[in-house]
This record gives sequence, C-alpha cells and structure tokens, in this order.
Amino acid sequence: MTTKSKYLPFLFLILPLFLTSTLSCKSFRRGMGTPLKERSAKWLLKKITQSNLYTEWLDAKAKLDYQSDDFSISATALIRMKKDSAIWVVGKKFGIEGIRALITPDSVYILNRLNKTYQIEGISFLQKQFSLPLDFYDLQNILLGNAVLLPEPSQLHSQIDSSRYLLQLKDEKGAVKSYTFDGKHFYLLEMIIKEREKRRHAYLAFEDHQALNDNHYFSYFRALQFRSPETGNISIDLKFTKVEFNRPKRLSFEIPAHYSKIP
Repeated sequence: MTTKSKYLPFLFLILPLFLTSTLSCKSFRRGMGTPLKERSAKWLLKKITQSNLYTEWLDAKAKLDYQSDDFSISATALIRMKKDSAIWVVGKKFGIEGIRALITPDSVYILNRLNKTYQIEGISFLQKQFSLPLDFYDLQNILLGNAVLLPEPSQLHSQIDSSRYLLQLKDEKGAVKSYTFDGKHFYLLEMIIKEREKRRHAYLAFEDHQALNDNHYFSYFRALQFRSPETGNISIDLKFTKVEFNRPKRLSFEIPAHYSKIP
C-alpha cells in the first residue's frame, strides 16, 4: 500500500470489526430458554430494515487500534456524520491532530498535518483501500452498525444459530456473504464477505450493543479485518467512548495555502 493511502483504512472504517462476536449473558440465557422460530430470508430482512439505525447527525469519539502488514498505530478518532452529505474524521495522537478527512458522496479529501500535504480522490478510492464495492452510503451504514451489500432475499438462505439468525449466500464461484443478527432485536453482530477467485476476505464484528431511547441499538465496539492481494492484511479495533445523535456540528475542513497536493 502506498504512503499516501495507508492512513485511509485507519480513518474511515472507524469503520461499520476481526474478533469473534461474543454473546452477552442476556443473549445466552435467551438461547437456553425459548428457541427462535424458523423465519424466511424475506421476513428477516424486513425486521432487520426496521431495526436499522438512522440519524440526521452523529458525533462520536473513539479509541482506535490499527494494524497492517507495514504500519500500526493507536490513536483517538473524532467522527462526525451528516446524513447522506458528509463524514468528517480527525485522527489524534497524544492530543495532536495528525490526519483530517472529509468524505462526501462523490469525493474523499485528506489533510496530513504532519507532512503538510493534502489529497483529493474520487469515492472509488474507498473501494481500492478495502477491495470491496463500498460507496459513501455503505460507509455511513457501517458507522451506524447497519448491514451493507445485502443480496436479494431470493439469494439468501436463513438459519438459526442458538440465539442468533444467520443469512448466507454462496455462489458457484466460491463467493460467500454471511450475516449474523441478534435473534430478539435483529441488530447486526457479524458480517463476512469472501471472494475466492480474487482472494479477498472481509470480516466485521459488532459488539457491546447498548439501547437508545427509541429502542434501537448502537454497537460501541467494532473489530474489522480485511485481506486481499492488493491491500495485504488490515485489522482495526474501534471502541466508542462518546456518542451523540441528532446534534448538528461543524464539519470544518480547509486546505491551508502552504500545503502541497499529492498527485
């Protein structure tokens, strides 16, 4: 991965996750009690859509641990999101800002405070970093803990795993999409995407779900792992320490005149 792009996964997937999801005591007791009913993929997708978290604004602070084959760092991430408009991220170490980024539906802007450089990329830049067909709206959903890249109901097979529902797709080329949801509240616990032919693998786990006032849930811990020939191995742990919803915030992003542009 080039120097100019190696910071992007560290910032952006904050990001919607490589440890196995652990079941809470509450989920375990439920699994030992009333068994879940068999449900169709269509029925489950409807419940999942209803349980998805949506908000006009997100303002969050998180502890982030990032590791790749040639780079690792622990830092504090400040994350703000205006629905369908912009995602703003600042990475700090020891209270000093190192990276600032702004993502819009069609562009990615990055300031490197340490090197005094900036870069402007198209939204396809995200796909190159993670070897997944992600766009701005997918990234927005991952931040909120919602499932992305879901196939049509007719392509999915549903099953029960203790207190959880699983939705899976496997095709003749060896591609796999697997989604695990809580059996009672239908929030996302785990997402796996594999492309055998391209040797790509993505694993996203969502843990420590806490109830919000509107009976939706937010995952306060995420573990992510990405692997492909293009990116190598990327692992991210993200622990949210502060989260606020629907409070408008400034998304300040100005490129200083003395910064050099990275071509």
